[in-house]
Amino acid sequence: MQSQDLHQLKVLSTSTLDKVVTNDGIYASTALGAEGMYHGFFGRDTAITAYFVAQAENMHGDKQFLNKAARGLLQMMNWQSKQDNQDTGEELGKFPHEIRLTEKDYKHLTQGMLDQGRRSWYVDPSDKVLKNWDTNDATQLWIIVIARLYEKGMVEMTEEIRSAMKHGLLWCVRNLNDHGGFAGYSYNPERTWAGLINQTWKDSEGAYMHTDGSTPKKPIRDVFVNALTWSALSYGSKILATYDHHFSGFLRTEADKLKSKFNDPESGFLMKDEKSEYYFAEAIDSDGKQLQAVSCDPGLVMWAYCDGESIIDNRYLPAVAKRLMQPDLLDSEAGIRTYSCEGTSYDYVAYHRGPNTYWPFVSGLIADGLNHFGYKYEATQTLTAMIKGIKKFGTCIELFVKKDNDYARFKHPDYDQLSCTDQAWTAAAIYYGTCYLQMSE
Repeated sequence: MQSQDLHQLKVLSTSTLDKVVTNDGIYASTALGAEGMYHGFFGRDTAITAYFVAQAENMHGDKQFLNKAARGLLQMMNWQSKQDNQDTGEELGKFPHEIRLTEKDYKHLTQGMLDQGRRSWYVDPSDKVLKNWDTNDATQLWIIVIARLYEKGMVEMTEEIRSAMKHGLLWCVRNLNDHGGFAGYSYNPERTWAGLINQTWKDSEGAYMHTDGSTPKKPIRDVFVNALTWSALSYGSKILATYDHHFSGFLRTEADKLKSKFNDPESGFLMKDEKSEYYFAEAIDSDGKQLQAVSCDPGLVMWAYCDGESIIDNRYLPAVAKRLMQPDLLDSEAGIRTYSCEGTSYDYVAYHRGPNTYWPFVSGLIADGLNHFGYKYEATQTLTAMIKGIKKFGTCIELFVKKDNDYARFKHPDYDQLSCTDQAWTAAAIYYGTCYLQMSE
């Protein structure tokens, strides 16, 4: 990758971050109609964007966006749930999926839904803010990123943050207990307010399938979410040990139990793979059946580390790294595919399900995980591929499609949904990726 290209893409990323990382919070996208449909505060996006910014600026010693990004991350504490509410999906201690402050930004989810004869999403009558808690991972991500920023001296561990962390960790444990020892979620179709059936980063309908094309039974236990839960529990145990030794020990026990279950080939996620001997299933359904499509998600699991440890047993980490680098997953001109291009039961036009779809933030997180465990060559290959793909579009595009040698923005075939032009976590992934590659030159 040419130095000039890296410089230009870094300028592109910082110009977008300047628009979405604000004093009020981190917007998931700019406001550009169908091309900027995520102009709100998203728990998942906020945490990941803040993390990439921190990693980038830790490399070059700058604080261009860090202070605002950290404030945006802390801002999410204002929306942490204080109660259980079956009608909205709210659960005590849980961080939100989505917060939209103005009717202009949520009208399509309220009046727009009613105009289609569907239920509206929830708008809190007390402050007229749209609030949605349909996420199985925002809480863990917040805890992990806060912990990593604290360890780098980028945030202070105040009493308020510790309290939010503890309540979030209690939600994590409750979630494990509610789903048979794994992190999981289920959507109540009878509740008053509409929301998301799937509650992971792959949160579109139809995102999960068995390899025979059948729909898995809910609740879904997602591989990345379980890794995030283990990481959050592990960081919580470590950081809170000084303040609450008993609770810290309890969290360590819960993390250890989850790791043991996770690596079990019979009841956990470990599965055989032809190209690398071992890999991990993308999810487990309510019958205990693995969803065995070869996906990018075990690569994301490597990002959910704590210190030098992963929820994946050390003996399996080389197999995961090897599998990610196979050409059916890594395209050297685009990044890591959402799914292997050699599999079955895929929807080639799906937002999350296609083997020809590339999410730059996914490649960024996978590269960060690979780098953490010493796979620096693989991390460099992944980031270089991601940067090459984004360069084709010249924007911080949310996701794109590449089939053969043709690149295109994602466009839903049935309704007005385009890849967002300026996506926060893409901009932050580019920022991190360009800094990493410049440091490697």
